[in-house]
Amino acid sequence: MPDAIWPNGLRVAGELNVSGSPQSNLEIFTPKIGPVKTSRKSTHVVRMYSITLPLLSRDEYHIFKNFFHATLADGNLPFLWVDPMQGRFPYVYESYIFADGLPDLIADFQNDLYALDTLPSTEFYQRMKIIPISETEAYQETRITPVLFTVRFNVVLL
Repeated sequence: MPDAIWPNGLRVAGELNVSGSPQSNLEIFTPKIGPVKTSRKSTHVVRMYSITLPLLSRDEYHIFKNFFHATLADGNLPFLWVDPMQGRFPYVYESYIFADGLPDLIADFQNDLYALDTLPSTEFYQRMKIIPISETEAYQETRITPVLFTVRFNVVLL
């Protein structure tokens, strides 16, 4: 089954509050004699980020909840999205707002322009997974006003 793609009706990275860092990739060994030795744990550095979707409309809030619970099976499945820290796709050409009021990014790929939902491949996306904030919280949601919400969740880049 192919990975899900971040919903078009939600904001893209770069329009979010993002914080995080790569995890240490060093294994440290202290022998009984001699200097400390270090080596890499892996050839891949694990990157974890905390992402906040600020001031979501009621519709955006329901899109996120449906994406998390139905599409991602309560966060059990990975999905494809832009790198949250960089905030854009490689080769992004321009951002437009269409008549439906939703942002849509246009990517320049091999001298052709594509809307993100018509890209010839998914190489523009980063594979990631939502991980629980704590043992009891999959994500945090806050109702700011009767019609505005904020959602915070953690992701790990795979």
